[in-house]
Amino acid sequence: MDCESCESPTFVMALDMGATFSGAYLVEMRYCPDHDLHRVYGERRLDKFRTAMSYDAGNGTVTFMGPEDTAPIDRQLQYFKVALTGREDWQGSQEAPAEHEWVARHLQDLGVALAPATVVSEYFRGFFAHAWVALEMAREMSKPGAKLQVVVTHPACWSGGTQERFRRAVQDASIHDSIHWEDEAIAALRGVVYEMRGRWDHYAQGGDSIMVLDCGGLTADAGLFRFKGNMYDLAHGSSSVSSRSQLLGSLGIDQRFRDVFQRLTRSALSPESREVLARDIANDERLAMERWTTMLRRPGQNQIQSGMSVRIAGRTHHITRSEIMTQVFSDYISGLVSLVSCLYEHEVSHRGVAPKVLLVTGGITMGGLVLGLIREQVRHKYPGLEISLPQLQFRWNIVAYGAAHYLVNGTMPME
Repeated sequence: MDCESCESPTFVMALDMGATFSGAYLVEMRYCPDHDLHRVYGERRLDKFRTAMSYDAGNGTVTFMGPEDTAPIDRQLQYFKVALTGREDWQGSQEAPAEHEWVARHLQDLGVALAPATVVSEYFRGFFAHAWVALEMAREMSKPGAKLQVVVTHPACWSGGTQERFRRAVQDASIHDSIHWEDEAIAALRGVVYEMRGRWDHYAQGGDSIMVLDCGGLTADAGLFRFKGNMYDLAHGSSSVSSRSQLLGSLGIDQRFRDVFQRLTRSALSPESREVLARDIANDERLAMERWTTMLRRPGQNQIQSGMSVRIAGRTHHITRSEIMTQVFSDYISGLVSLVSCLYEHEVSHRGVAPKVLLVTGGITMGGLVLGLIREQVRHKYPGLEISLPQLQFRWNIVAYGAAHYLVNGTMPME
């Protein structure tokens, strides 16, 4: 929508580096003084791709891997974002969590001598350069008077020390003079509410509230939004918004399954046999993990109805559905339900009105199994709560989308 009084364009580029996947979103805004509002002139996205670096042990360097880049599996560096965290991030645990220890071993096995912050910094340097090309920023910034704002997301539940390490690492990448910071919980909430705003008329008229649960690779974020009149007041710190966040991700589920496989290996083989067959066992574990992650993210809810079989040193072993439910999913699903309950109960106790809808997002929920388990437990606790899966994250990043609207005054009229 052209307007003669609108000012030169401001481009807002949001970068979301997840523990498992990254993505970016670009919004072109122009401020209209006649109407005292920002107008969105255009939007573009960089679809989700795996967060990974290639590592050259010979010269000790890491290189950003974009969606089309490849490297031998034994040179691929993944999950390095987890290595930034400290014990204080994991709810005061006296021992480092399994996923943190596994990532530390992953880095050690690859021979990575670089500090985690250095790896993150190098990743952002490559991430920004890739986004610049993919989002055609050279052409966009050639428009008269064009300005650029960069927004970077981070987990809301990180400790102050980890937040500072992450911010310093991003700033060391020298991607932009001034960076805005947005927590992932608010960005996910804003992204879902903005994208689906045509659906909310009925809830807005009644002053109802809705919740969003975003299940990521490292964190789980729950956000609640209260409608007030015909405006979407989603500014950070607004009285319309509440959020909870916890280091509770799909990476933890994968680690729990890896633990099950390793316990099964120890029970099936003597220490001497495990030492002799170490190479074969490592390959069996890799194949089991590949099958597990594929099955977990496959559409449908009955992938593990009869359990799962794995091969260990030439023999087949069966893991029952009950073992998978109790040893892999139990803590994860109960943690997600606890996040939802915190917001739900707070809303009921303070406003006397229960939230009407829970929207579940995140790559792991697309497979159906995790979503089914969430539905089962949440509906048992809150039978009147509608639970649905917005079709938003099959390819593009809802967190980056929400963060890109960071500078739209935090409000948006209902249209």
